[in-house]
Amino acid sequence: MTALALCVGFVLAAAAPAERVVVLPFEPLGIEPERAARVEKAVRASLARVPGVEVADPAALRALLVSDASLRDCAETRCLSALAARLDVHAVVSGVVAGLGSFMSLVVKRTDREGRVVTSVSEAISEEGGGVAALVCAAMGRNAACHDEQPPLAAAPPSVSTAGAGQEGLRATRKAALGVGAGAIAALAVAAGFGLSASAITGQVERKELTCDGSTGAACLDSKLSTGRTHATVSNAFWGVGGALAAAAIVLFVLPESKATVALGPGPAPLGLSAHGRF
Repeated sequence: MTALALCVGFVLAAAAPAERVVVLPFEPLGIEPERAARVEKAVRASLARVPGVEVADPAALRALLVSDASLRDCAETRCLSALAARLDVHAVVSGVVAGLGSFMSLVVKRTDREGRVVTSVSEAISEEGGGVAALVCAAMGRNAACHDEQPPLAAAPPSVSTAGAGQEGLRATRKAALGVGAGAIAALAVAAGFGLSASAITGQVERKELTCDGSTGAACLDSKLSTGRTHATVSNAFWGVGGALAAAAIVLFVLPESKATVALGPGPAPLGLSAHGRF
């Protein structure tokens, strides 16, 4: 009976319809459009590897946007719902890629056919795409390893065998602390900028200072609110990145002389990057 139940379960799972999604072009904030396009391509490829998910042909999306100008630059939920209905998909995946220098943060939102935001997740990602796979799984409501991706192996830390090498390692660690500290300041500055932008948009809405008149007033208001929420999400993500980098800089700088043989390096984590150390 158990074997029969398992077989029936497998058959039902195989027969279940796939969730069809369409991926909109990602919005770049503070970075080059080419970098945002690379992240979008990585997200699209990762979505295609999630079991039970079917990604709509980008050509169909481009053809629809060319034929119907009202669906271009979709941001508010009513527009996304109409787009999903026209393409006959279950959900629309949209994203914002923000960054400063080598630091990038990705915000991914999944909106269903009824215009409801099902998931909205954000995380810092690496230039090589580290963190994208787990973020895609979270956006689709799956666990962090929904497509059984094996993370790349971290490079082995260098060996330290002499006192001279230990002193050199200590100096390198102090230099690394300064670099990480500079990155923390940059990330916190970006967080503050996006936070101020979100606050300004909220203030305009509360004071009714938006120039949204006529029949498109409601859509304009929805678009402004969506932009404000996106900026707030990006700000929160960069606050987290800046705080983590600041903590890492402090640890690197205050390490005692007796712990000069230290090796630190980035490595993959379920959502974003982590720092691995050897003492």
